[in-house]
Amino acid sequence: MFGRRISFRFLTLVAAAWFAGCPLPTPPAHAADPGVTSNEILIGAFGPLTGPASWIGLGARDGMQLAVDEINAHGGINGRKVKLLFEGAQSPAESIAAVKKLVEQDRVFALVLGSGSTGAAAAADYLRSVNVPAFNIVGATPKIRQPFSPHIFNGVFPSAGTIASSFVEEALRAKPKKAAIITGTYELPQALLKAVVPKLKAAGVDVATVQSFDLGAKDFTAQLVETARAKPDVVVFLGHYTEAGPALRQAPELGARQPRWVVDISAISDSLPEIAGASANGVRSIWMFPYYFSDPAPTMRAFEKKWHDRFGNAPGRPNYVDMNGYGDMYVMAVALKMAGKNLTRAELVKVWNNDMHAVKPSNFGSFASDVIFPETFTPQDHDGNKAYSSLEVVNGHWKVVK
Repeated sequence: MFGRRISFRFLTLVAAAWFAGCPLPTPPAHAADPGVTSNEILIGAFGPLTGPASWIGLGARDGMQLAVDEINAHGGINGRKVKLLFEGAQSPAESIAAVKKLVEQDRVFALVLGSGSTGAAAAADYLRSVNVPAFNIVGATPKIRQPFSPHIFNGVFPSAGTIASSFVEEALRAKPKKAAIITGTYELPQALLKAVVPKLKAAGVDVATVQSFDLGAKDFTAQLVETARAKPDVVVFLGHYTEAGPALRQAPELGARQPRWVVDISAISDSLPEIAGASANGVRSIWMFPYYFSDPAPTMRAFEKKWHDRFGNAPGRPNYVDMNGYGDMYVMAVALKMAGKNLTRAELVKVWNNDMHAVKPSNFGSFASDVIFPETFTPQDHDGNKAYSSLEVVNGHWKVVK
């Protein structure tokens, strides 16, 4: 209908110009996809900004905004500035409402999932039903990956299966015969649990006990008592740093501070050793980045300075999700730039499927900080990153050890 109105109006102008002897008007350009104007690209994102998982959404939002500010300060993307619209969403219902608002009301061009696994799982079916390019930057859940969608891509955070493989490799460094698992009941820990248990058993490790806790738990007495009774060689903790810290602090007095604890990536924060104290020393984890914040590498120092100059000082910030948001916003920007001036969703998806190989922030501009591993996408594989580093708490601080 819209196209017919444009055509009728154009023909009217042509007729008027012909009778008046004026130059004929230029035919109107094809209408752009939603969220694109001559000078702006509107990107929508969502994630938790309040509650126990707020550090995920805040990190995604701020990391993305830092990249957007840099991109716009250097001329934008093919003459257009980027505008970021971030919706707060904590629960599954809020996540669905947020993504629908961004698509149907705000009419964004593309989406970024800064929600963690809970929001990604909730929004997955809706995202598959709409033809909007979506970039999941901090959700490991299989539900956003299966069934496969040609317009949903995954960045720094790989699948739960890939994380679990790396995680089990780390746990096996202790050459354990018996393991205890303490796990959250929410989306990411449960997704990791389903992958970690069979991989440990396949490696000949007896999973002696699996203890559960709810999101935001602070008292781990019951779980740690059962863990101590199992006498494991390694304790695998699946949950946020806000939970791992109190658990580690309580562990020694309950006899559950074994020689090796391995915590998942959600527990990596400078706040963990601050909460746990000396009990954190020797704790290991995996890290989906080439550097940690305390790394003296110029790249990390430059990124941290940029973040503090933009957002000031905040406890435990920037965190790893800030790095996710910053690095993956640049990966998206490279794809948008390669899609060209005549930007459409179809062209963006085509570029993302076929032309994104070993992409890093500096591919967009030398001013960007390469705080992530390069990412590669193919039509069959939309998980951009599978690399990882090993981390250990040494003298109260996380340090890359591999």
